[in-house]
Amino acid sequence: MKINKLILFGFFITPYSDASTTMGELPVNDGWHSPQQIFSQHQKTSTNAYRIPAITATTQGTVIAVSDARADGTSDIGLNKDVHFGYRISTDGGNTWSHEQEIIPDIKGKHQISDPAIVHNTDTGSTFLFGFYNDRFITAKPVSNNSDFFMFKSDDGGKTW
Repeated sequence: MKINKLILFGFFITPYSDASTTMGELPVNDGWHSPQQIFSQHQKTSTNAYRIPAITATTQGTVIAVSDARADGTSDIGLNKDVHFGYRISTDGGNTWSHEQEIIPDIKGKHQISDPAIVHNTDTGSTFLFGFYNDRFITAKPVSNNSDFFMFKSDDGGKTW
């Protein structure tokens, strides 16, 4: 019965949709017309990899892309000796990107920060990057009390944190 209602609903909606309607046109130089690979596995070593990307744009027109940068494949914290943030900056709407820069907090001699989330505050012009630290593999049950949440702040479009 639910399928019949859904099909019937679609039947009534379809005549009112206009396939020629566009939501707006993008400028030719917007940087998003063709796919881009911002982070590339094995670009630094034979085993490095990236996971969990995040991206934001600032009110100054800067685009900041950040990702987990993993030294030894795609394995998780605890199984990978070095998980930190790699980020790249674009000042021309994503057409070109800076060389990768890194944020590597040294916590008790370990580099184990992951899961980036990045936001830009349009009122203050500040950009905030959040991350999670854990010294072991993350499971359904806590395996230690050695975990933390980090926040990094940039007021210059990601040049410094």
